[in-house]
Amino acid sequence: SRSEETLIQMIEQDLAPNVYSFNSLLAACVEASDVPTAQKWFSRMAEAGVSADAVTYRTIIAACSRAGNLPLSEEWLQKMVAASHALDVVSCSSLVSGYAASGDAVSAERWMSRMFDASLSPGRAAFDPLIRAWAGGDVSSAQPWRAEGWLWKAIEAGVRPTDAALQAVLAAYVRAEDQQGIDRAVAALRRLDR
Repeated sequence: SRSEETLIQMIEQDLAPNVYSFNSLLAACVEASDVPTAQKWFSRMAEAGVSADAVTYRTIIAACSRAGNLPLSEEWLQKMVAASHALDVVSCSSLVSGYAASGDAVSAERWMSRMFDASLSPGRAAFDPLIRAWAGGDVSSAQPWRAEGWLWKAIEAGVRPTDAALQAVLAAYVRAEDQQGIDRAVAALRRLDR
């Protein structure tokens, strides 16, 4: 990539790249879901004597999550905390979203709970995928009551879930032929439309 070429030229010309230079390159790795290159440049960053900041770690965590390598994403989050950077909403949301996308609603919920335990305020980027993960699947695997629980937690936290999340809860109750659940989902839709 162009970012990579520019950084290589800087290093070869003994120009001192800084954390922003490396973070820009890592952001390109996220866009490409290229974890090996992100890890390579993290190592090169340390070799160049540049200290990683919280953005650096968040970027690698996001790259791992986007690539579907969630255990590695968790490993990088542990490294971030070990490097004295606090647990943050962005990193945890990457894990919630990644686990939800992989169909592992239990792990997504575990990371959402960790955010609450750390007194963090998750936003739509965390609530929506978790809601959709519990609402998704067929009648035997969906757990619409859990999706609804997270829907109401989002609303109570002042986070307006997307229409897709709201519709996922309603659709899960329709598939389950649960009229009381349908009524509650419709009530949530009405409450948010006001």
